[in-house]
Amino acid sequence: MGAMTAGIIGFEASKWPGWILVPTMILGSMLVGAIWGGIVGLLKAWRGAHEVVTTIMLNWIAFYFTDFLITGPFNAPHQANQTDSLPPQATLPHIADFYNQTLGTFLPRIDQPTQYLVDVGLFFALLALVIYWFITARTTFGYEIRVIGQNPKAAKYAGIPIKWNIFAVMAIAGAFAGLAGALRLMGQFPYQLIGTTFSLDPTGFDAIGVALLGQTTAIGVLFGALLFGGLRQGGTIMQLNANVPGDLVYIIQALVLFSIAAEFLPAIQRVWSKRYTFQRRTAPALASVNATITGISENGTTQHAQRGAESPEILNGDSDSEGASTMAHPSSEGSSSQIEED
Repeated sequence: MGAMTAGIIGFEASKWPGWILVPTMILGSMLVGAIWGGIVGLLKAWRGAHEVVTTIMLNWIAFYFTDFLITGPFNAPHQANQTDSLPPQATLPHIADFYNQTLGTFLPRIDQPTQYLVDVGLFFALLALVIYWFITARTTFGYEIRVIGQNPKAAKYAGIPIKWNIFAVMAIAGAFAGLAGALRLMGQFPYQLIGTTFSLDPTGFDAIGVALLGQTTAIGVLFGALLFGGLRQGGTIMQLNANVPGDLVYIIQALVLFSIAAEFLPAIQRVWSKRYTFQRRTAPALASVNATITGISENGTTQHAQRGAESPEILNGDSDSEGASTMAHPSSEGSSSQIEED
């Protein structure tokens, strides 16, 4: 969505000067990305929808929507599935060319600058990384999101607005993603949108591995991005020059992700062992309690039944004894009176 927004602004405002057009394209792509990510945050915070499911669904919505725009209103003449190239003032120059045009006027120039394809979008990425570090490490908002990530119950008990922070985090993440899309379009030849690129581009999935490898820290993300970027770009060159299969890059990335996942195994093992030990210790106690309750209930029912069965006999026995005493009492009185007469 960020690349599509930047492309639309670049096509519609192609007559603007570059110093106005480029910032407008970048800010517009970040705004649309923030809105797109904010939708995920709203669904997560207020409806409990899992962010992985909603982002995957929104990815396909964005893909088909941008594909409609590329093949429809913004389709290049006599082209099937792509747009026109951006105007020259809407593109980002390569670092080597930018150096020769600025510092190269009084410093040694770079020979054959066309061999160096890195564009000035790298500086925007580094600036975004610094902003990310400042937000997460030097602000109250960063402290709150770290607490929410580590212990949501403690964050709620401390009065941290969990729902608002979830929405804000997803919106900021969407803004960064929109920036990445705009930089990719504005800095890489042929500076045009191609429909199949969105479905085949693995950049978003690589970013998940980079975040895990960097442990969500700024310096870790930097080195993780350099590693994955080097593997991605070097894989094609190795396949062409050294006849090394390009799938080797995916194997290395998979091994890296497996090694990251292995770090969580001790924690999972500790949790599982504690749960198993707790269940093993409490199972006999629960069984004895259940047996005791069952025995008490059975004894109570048996005693109640016995008392109910014995109660008529007790009543009859009491009446018989009273009758017997009554019958015996006159005879005793008669015998006593007879003794007195004698």
